[in-house]
Amino acid sequence: MTAMLAMMQHRRKKVPIIVHNESEQAHLWSQVYSEETRKQSIPVITAWQLNERMYGELQGLNKQETADRFGNEQVHKWRRSYDIPPPNGESLEMCAERAVAYFKEHVISLELSTGIPMLYIFKEGKFIRRGNPVGPSEASVYAYTRKLAQYRQKLDSMV
Repeated sequence: MTAMLAMMQHRRKKVPIIVHNESEQAHLWSQVYSEETRKQSIPVITAWQLNERMYGELQGLNKQETADRFGNEQVHKWRRSYDIPPPNGESLEMCAERAVAYFKEHVISLELSTGIPMLYIFKEGKFIRRGNPVGPSEASVYAYTRKLAQYRQKLDSMV
């Protein structure tokens, strides 16, 4: 999958849009705007660095198929660890490094008319706006850290 980050001009304000390139929704977005609206739009940035985690040999398998092939314990390690990648895939740490680096270099510098960066998350086919940033110059970013991974493991063990 390829993610796209677009800045759209709407009522004199710049609105960030993030979509998955391969989704039907991305195709629909491309059909929404007339030629006149496209002239007002700010260029779309596509970047593989914004893609979700690459699961390597696990790509396309469901949890049961993966457990049958590699064992429940190993699958649990891959899913819950921060720094252990699946075979020919990337760990959450590797994914976070590339996404955060791209975000810092290319996204934070985008100027929004409000001066307040917003975070949009694509989940289950919908865009969800998450919270308000702390201040006008700070982006609200949810980084998956080692500490968060350990906290998640602790919660899992309590259930």
